[in-house]
Amino acid sequence: TRLQFTDALPIDSGEIAIVIANALENAINACLLLPKEKRRIAVQCICTPKFMLEIANPCKEEVLFSKDGLPLSKEKGHGIGTRSIFAFCNKYHASFDFAVSNGQFVLRIVL
Repeated sequence: TRLQFTDALPIDSGEIAIVIANALENAINACLLLPKEKRRIAVQCICTPKFMLEIANPCKEEVLFSKDGLPLSKEKGHGIGTRSIFAFCNKYHASFDFAVSNGQFVLRIVL
């Protein structure tokens, strides 16, 4: 997969790369808990009229969310990636949503 963004985006390319890497790592780890035939990660990105990124993957376990809307990790030392995504969204005043619907975990970010 190759993602290429316009230079007109009002964000640092290194920071969005970290956001995407964190989100994909979380999606990959969730998929590894599933049988191979159920593993799937869907990435959608739109740059016009606003930047929108959506990453979705099936999830095996129930996901609990904090009052800030962040998924809570059941394992000690985990959850750093989602906090990094949260910090990015706060820095750039982006809307974000972590949700589970129909067995799919979905992250959406809109700038």
